[in-house]
Amino acid sequence: MNFFEHQEKARRNTRLLVFLFILAVVGIATSIYVATEGAIGMSACKDKPNCQFSWWDPLMFLYVFGGTVGFVGLASGFRILSLRSGGSAVAEMMGGRLVSPDTRDPLERRLRNVVEEMAIASGVPVPAIYVMDQEEGINAFAAGYSTNDAAVAVTRGTLETLDRDKLQGVIAHEFSHILNGDMRMNIRVIGVLFGILAIAVTGRIILAFAGRSRGGDDKKDNAAVPALAVGLILLIVGYIGVFVGRIIQAALSRQREFLADASAVQFTRNPLGISGALKTIAGWEPGSALHAPKTQEVGHLLFGEGQASLLGGLLATHPPLEERIRRLDPSFKHEEGTAAEGSGTRTAAPAGASGFAGGGAAIRPEGVVDRVGRPTQAHLAQGVSMRAAVPEALNVAMRTPEGASRLTYALLLDDQPEVRGEQLDYLRQKAGTDDAIGAEALSAALGDLDARWRLPLLDLSTPALKKLDGTAALEFLGHVEALVVADRKVTLFEFALQRLLTRRLAHRKAPAAEAKGRVSSDDILSLLAALAAAGTEDDAAALAALKAGCARVPGMETSGLPEALAAARAASPAVVGPALDRLGRTNFEVRRAVLDAACFLVMADGKVVLDEAELLRVVAISLDCPMPPFLETF
Repeated sequence: MNFFEHQEKARRNTRLLVFLFILAVVGIATSIYVATEGAIGMSACKDKPNCQFSWWDPLMFLYVFGGTVGFVGLASGFRILSLRSGGSAVAEMMGGRLVSPDTRDPLERRLRNVVEEMAIASGVPVPAIYVMDQEEGINAFAAGYSTNDAAVAVTRGTLETLDRDKLQGVIAHEFSHILNGDMRMNIRVIGVLFGILAIAVTGRIILAFAGRSRGGDDKKDNAAVPALAVGLILLIVGYIGVFVGRIIQAALSRQREFLADASAVQFTRNPLGISGALKTIAGWEPGSALHAPKTQEVGHLLFGEGQASLLGGLLATHPPLEERIRRLDPSFKHEEGTAAEGSGTRTAAPAGASGFAGGGAAIRPEGVVDRVGRPTQAHLAQGVSMRAAVPEALNVAMRTPEGASRLTYALLLDDQPEVRGEQLDYLRQKAGTDDAIGAEALSAALGDLDARWRLPLLDLSTPALKKLDGTAALEFLGHVEALVVADRKVTLFEFALQRLLTRRLAHRKAPAAEAKGRVSSDDILSLLAALAAAGTEDDAAALAALKAGCARVPGMETSGLPEALAAARAASPAVVGPALDRLGRTNFEVRRAVLDAACFLVMADGKVVLDEAELLRVVAISLDCPMPPFLETF
């Protein structure tokens, strides 16, 4: 499946999840009503021979059923709201510690390098990285609502036990969950399970309170009896509901793990990496077990089984370990207490994949869309190559908020001495002398780098920039705006950089739901016209490209294209920002059509220049469609 098919499957799974949990909550509410009505009837008929009572009381049903559904909804909403900051909230709930971008721990440094290489190859921001220091088992997870707020967490056992290849396999598995659209549904599962569990917890609290209220006083004991009955009903029915919820959680989780394993192999072209990690778990005494109190809540997120499954695997959130290994390495034979390595060889990287310039293969527009969410080993080799080649001065700068800010300023310094002087004067006056000096020094370090490294450097700087608090982030974005407009125009790169920064630093809550209704064709036309205007100064060629793009959008009007192109030439690229925001809230069918049209437009002349490639990637990122970097020679 391609990225868009994965998104559609994730959406279907979400609908199925909602339906199944609605059934579960309805069953719980009905069971509580029946048990409550039975308890009331039996109490009323106590010591009354031949007493009969009705099981149907509409008013009681309304109170009990409505109250139960409302309680579960409020509890679930509370849990989801508590996780609104995305993956970091889940990682911290599990006892994770944020790994600083400037960590000096060699194991944490290796982890950061692997995650950063994967992020560059995937075309997504570098996620927040966490380590669960108290966990000896080998396990990991990715969580978040989108790529903008994603977090990857690994246990201390993972860091200390796995070598780099195996660690890379685990991280590739987690990135597949990020790219396949699993994360948003995973957080919703956490919320709904918490809502159902809250019923049982409430029953347990009531039982404890009622039990303490009894003490030999007949009046108090008689008053405590109804409370004990209510508490017992809530406890029993609540835990039955939790059991059903765990079955649903496990069923939805197991079907995705084989896909994530296969995606990891496709990404790294090294089946021995992830299979080696699974074999190590098989022979490691702690296995993949976690001890955090919330392990059951996040079991469906984990790389391996977080707790021993019951009832013959009915509640297992993952397929059997040996079955996962055999799918990756058919020669595997497990012996108790050992981790047999099996046979096989690592697949070599494709020729020419060690750097940013590829082999110059022909680029097909439809092939670009197919790449979305599907990085290859060539992209990973590119990420590894780039990560290793970053000059030390830039490497040090991107690890702290101050250094990352100065690196961003350096990326925006103009080649024209007069404009550059104005920009540096602005920095000295508004940001400080140290920032101006630092930006100028980093600009010199940037001088020898390939221009294609500009956006990846921004990706690598994002974790440090996200450490800026609200006020500091707004001040930083204000300085970026001033540097961009210093020459009274906005280049495509400046627009791309500014848009990515605004999107990532302003992302403080869960993304909005998909927009309802049809998207405006004006938004699509303004975006495509901006791309056409950016691609060439030749109006005839630009108009031909615009027509090629519009032809890919079903029902798109082609009248008024010359006027739209003229308006795009007269305006800044930034005018398409609001249109991109609106398009990014549509369903994935619309986003695919828009991205497909953009690719056909940009590649109408059979080539992609750097500015076009960067703008195309920004369009894809704005639509939450992660596009790996171009490998072909420009």
